[in-house]
Amino acid sequence: MKKILRPTDENAIRISFKKFVSRLSIMLAFVAFAMSANAQTIIDYSEGSGGDLSDVRANPTQITVASSAGLHKVTGLLPGSDAGDYFELVVPAGYQVTGASYNYTDPFATNVTAYREFNGGLDSIIGFNTANIPTSTINGPVNIPVAFYSNSPQNNVWELFYTVVASCNIGVSIISVTNPTCPSSSDGSINASASGNAGTVTYSWNPPGSGATLTGLSIGTYTVTATDGAFSGCTATASVTLVAANPAASSAAVVSTNSPICSGNNAIYNISGGANEIITYTLTPGGSSTLTLDGTGSGTVTAVAPPIGAPGSTITLASASTGVCSLAISSTNNVTVNASPTPTFTALADLCTSEPIQLNLTGGSPIGGIYSGSGVTDDGNGTSYSFDPSGAGAGAGTHTITYTVTDGVTGCTNSATDNVVVFALPTITFSPLN
Repeated sequence: MKKILRPTDENAIRISFKKFVSRLSIMLAFVAFAMSANAQTIIDYSEGSGGDLSDVRANPTQITVASSAGLHKVTGLLPGSDAGDYFELVVPAGYQVTGASYNYTDPFATNVTAYREFNGGLDSIIGFNTANIPTSTINGPVNIPVAFYSNSPQNNVWELFYTVVASCNIGVSIISVTNPTCPSSSDGSINASASGNAGTVTYSWNPPGSGATLTGLSIGTYTVTATDGAFSGCTATASVTLVAANPAASSAAVVSTNSPICSGNNAIYNISGGANEIITYTLTPGGSSTLTLDGTGSGTVTAVAPPIGAPGSTITLASASTGVCSLAISSTNNVTVNASPTPTFTALADLCTSEPIQLNLTGGSPIGGIYSGSGVTDDGNGTSYSFDPSGAGAGAGTHTITYTVTDGVTGCTNSATDNVVVFALPTITFSPLN
C-alpha cells in the first residue's frame, strides 16, 4: 500500500532538512575558521552545564598564546543550549597581549556571551569584550581566564581574536665580584646573571670578554651587555668597578748617602718609603738582601769598607712590599770611595830623660804630614818635629809618635806610628867610709 504524505509531514521534512542544512553550514563554517591562518582550534573543551562553570574552573584547559607577533585567534564550538567553554590563555615570557575581541555564529538565535574573569570568583565574572581585555603589557607567564557560554538551542561557533607583540623584558645584574688582590694583580672576577629573557642569553663585555663569568681581571670598570636571542636588539647592561683588595706598596728611594768616602770607611745609604715596608735591594759588591723600614718609613743600608772606586759601592732597590702587595722599583745610587794616603814613619832612637830636646827630627813619608804624640812638637813645615824626653816633656816610658797625612784633593787622612822608649836615669847612692 502506497503511503501518502500529508502536508503536515511534508512541512516537517522541510523543517528537518532546513535544520540539517543549517547545522551542516555551521560545521563547515567552523572548519573553515579552524583552518584559517594563525588559528588554534578548540572543540568542546572544559564544558560546563546549565551555564554553571564551577565544575571546570578548578582545572581549566590552558592554551599557550602563539609565540609570534601579529593577530591570532582561537575557535571553538558550543553544542546546543546551556553549553560553556572555559579556558585560560597563557602568555609566555617575552610576549604581551595588547587587545582582544570575539565573534560567534548562531543562525537561529543570538545568545552567546563571552566573559573575562579578573579575580577568580563566579561573582566577579564580567562581560568580555575589547574594552575589558588589558591593553597594557602583560609579561609572561600570565594566565588570562576566558569563558564562553550559550543558552541557545543551536550549535554556535565562536572566535576569540587576540593581538600579540614581542616584549623585551631582559635585565642583567652583577651577582658576585672578587676584587684583585693588589693594584697590580690580575686575579679578580665578575659573575653576571640575566633575568626576564625569553630566549638564549649571550653576554659581551667591555673591556672585551664573553660569558656570564670573567676571571683574571685587574682593577678597572667593566660593563656587561646581555642580549636576549628571542628578539632583535633586546639588551640590558650593567657595570661594576673593581678595586684592589689591599693597598699598594710605596715607591721607595735612596734619599741620601755619605759619598764620597775614604777607603777603609763604610758606605751608608739612607732609604725612605712606606712605614714598615720590606725593601729588596742589591749591593755591588755585596749581593742581595732585604731591609724592613721603621714606622716612619726610614731605614739604613751599610756597605762595609767597599773598595776604592768611582763608584766604589752601588745599591739598587728592586722592590717594595707591604707583605701582601709588591711594587717593582728601579732606583740606583752610588758611593765614591777615594784612596786614603799610605804614610810611613820611623821614630827616633831610644834615649834617656837626661838628653836634651831633640830637634829637626824626620822619618815621616810622604812629606806634608803632621807629627803628634807625648813630648812631640810639630815644626809646621810638613817635614820635621822636635821631641823632649825630659820630665817636662815625654818623661820616662814608651811613647807612640804619630805621623798623619791628609790628601789635599780628597781630604782623606791616614796615619803611621812608631814607638820611642825614654829611659829614666839610674838612682845612685854613695856612703863614705868611716
